[in-house]
Amino acid sequence: MNCFDVNDQRGAHEPVNKKKPDIIQGIKKHIESFPCMEAHYSRKDTKRRYLDKNLNIRRMYLLYKDECLKNGSEPASEITYRRIFSKEYNLSFFVPRKDQCLICTNYAKADTEKKRELEDDYLAHQERKKICNREKEKDKVRSNTDEHFSSVTFDLQAVLQIPASDVGLLYYSRKLCVYNLTIHEATLPNNAFCFTWSEVNGRKGSSEIGTILLHYLLNCVCDNVTEISLFSDTCGGQNRNQFVAALLLWAVQKIDHLKVIEQKFLESGHTQMEADSMHSKNIYSKNTSVFSMMEWISIFKRARHRQSIKIDGKKMTREAYHVKEFKYDEFLDLKHLAGEIMKNRTKDEKGKQVQWLKIKRIKYLKGEDRKIYFNYDMSDKFNVMDIGDNPSTFQLDGRAESQLFNKEEETTY
Repeated sequence: MNCFDVNDQRGAHEPVNKKKPDIIQGIKKHIESFPCMEAHYSRKDTKRRYLDKNLNIRRMYLLYKDECLKNGSEPASEITYRRIFSKEYNLSFFVPRKDQCLICTNYAKADTEKKRELEDDYLAHQERKKICNREKEKDKVRSNTDEHFSSVTFDLQAVLQIPASDVGLLYYSRKLCVYNLTIHEATLPNNAFCFTWSEVNGRKGSSEIGTILLHYLLNCVCDNVTEISLFSDTCGGQNRNQFVAALLLWAVQKIDHLKVIEQKFLESGHTQMEADSMHSKNIYSKNTSVFSMMEWISIFKRARHRQSIKIDGKKMTREAYHVKEFKYDEFLDLKHLAGEIMKNRTKDEKGKQVQWLKIKRIKYLKGEDRKIYFNYDMSDKFNVMDIGDNPSTFQLDGRAESQLFNKEEETTY
């Protein structure tokens, strides 16, 4: 005998808290209507994508609710919206700059036993950080006592956008990415430069960074400077690579007054530089919506006002940021340059593998047009890589080269 009554309707009704498929699909459609972007540095490290930094889940839900009311449909609760956002999507609202050091963070969070395992690497990392910072400070002092020496820091600002506004409907618009490479001189009065371009005109790779460095060396460095050091972070795709190396080796042979160019890379996770402070000033001076490149350029110019300063009894003028917008036809193809002149880029003169990602210092010398000097510890002892060709005989694309070498042309706003 069956113990179940056929008239028992328990379980035949949907739970009152179960959401209909069309409501769930409506929430997903709304979340997916917001344009996303990749991380500033972390594209290879994470699949997470990033929404406009001015958004948050609460604001997204209110926009969703407004849309439902306009369409005459019933909105889901904010709890449901948040649950779907969190469980169904790998999204966040900011672009990480890797300001936190992974080695230091892992060591700080480790238990006592794990700390013992990590201690040697952690202490070596801390020592490298101190050495790099001392080297930067040493060059900063020298740049203000030796008129033939200059030291600068440079860094790519986190991606900016057009339009940049809190207007609700603009959150659904595809944004144009804007890039800004800042260069800050250690020599007083600390001239500083913003070199900017949009994704229409270029990417944010080694060719763009190298082209801007060449423009700076040609047009912004005083003729009395014979030696310059360039400090940056350790981003391999932008700064520490064979393409920028080929360009700087070519440049030191071509620029008459320069005899030595050096790249120096700060310790990963501890790359705070003067050029970074320009980024915060740029954002701080943005107190309105931005709808064009010219408006971003205006913001960069307003970020630092022209002012008279007095240091050690000496009066001098600190100018506003010098700003230049780069166009598509101004960028050089550094991959072509490296392919033509760097026949060897993997072995040093002793036959050892060149570990590009561990290099701390690269030196380029006038007259040494087939050799790149490098080391892994910021010391004065260098390994040597013979590139196997003569870069001084190589000619860049005629139009780009003439633009870069034309010092009479007005280059900044």
